[in-house]
Amino acid sequence: LIPEIFIYPVSMSKCIIFTGAPGVGKGTFAKLACNLLTRESYKFVHLSLGDILRSFRSDNFQSNRILSDVDLNAVKCAMSTGHLIPDYFANKIMTSAIESSSSTNDMKCKTNFILDGYPRTLVQAEFISQRFKSDLAVVDISLERWIMIEKLLGRRSCQSCGNDFNIANVVVDEYDMPPILPNPTECSLRRGIPCNPVLIAREDDNQQVIDVRFNEYKQKTQPLLEYFESRDVLHKFEVKKGIKDIDRLLALLESLSI
Repeated sequence: LIPEIFIYPVSMSKCIIFTGAPGVGKGTFAKLACNLLTRESYKFVHLSLGDILRSFRSDNFQSNRILSDVDLNAVKCAMSTGHLIPDYFANKIMTSAIESSSSTNDMKCKTNFILDGYPRTLVQAEFISQRFKSDLAVVDISLERWIMIEKLLGRRSCQSCGNDFNIANVVVDEYDMPPILPNPTECSLRRGIPCNPVLIAREDDNQQVIDVRFNEYKQKTQPLLEYFESRDVLHKFEVKKGIKDIDRLLALLESLSI
């Protein structure tokens, strides 16, 4: 059941959903695509449910505006064990994020969205489909499972600049995904202050939690592909060279009729 209080049409906005198993690169591709697709008359905003939930760990004021303390504790508990958060919370959080991004939009510049990490269940898929209706497209990003596990275990964030990196080195056969490492000089110039990279792993990037996340994906998220395919909005994209595949992905996104 979709709660009516969360259904607010986003006038004229387009929504592209990146689906795929954990570690496939949804977030990385979404950030790159948003920057490269944005034009003077419209922009693309990347919204990651995972990023939003991780920000809740710091008990920031945004989390208190969206969820009660009891609900927030339930969400944090699910996250720490690798399980999906309840549909009601996921829909509520993403609705708030979409509304917030739309309300700050310049009237002369339309806001479009690329979502990653959401929807994760059929209930969430039906919710977002009702919201954007015909202005919706889904790109299923795929990669060999063993490579995704390597990439998950190799994910790192820089304590200094906050950017994401990956120490995994996957260069074999047709796959060409070397490590993504910080460039202190480039980062220092961009930020205007010295950057001394200190890379740390995410709390949930350990083998036990990864196994749970893959099982959850297989049981709850893969059925979404059948749902989106039945609506004729599903498009396939196979990763071969990591971020060097961005030109192929952009060509696909620009061909979508939404």
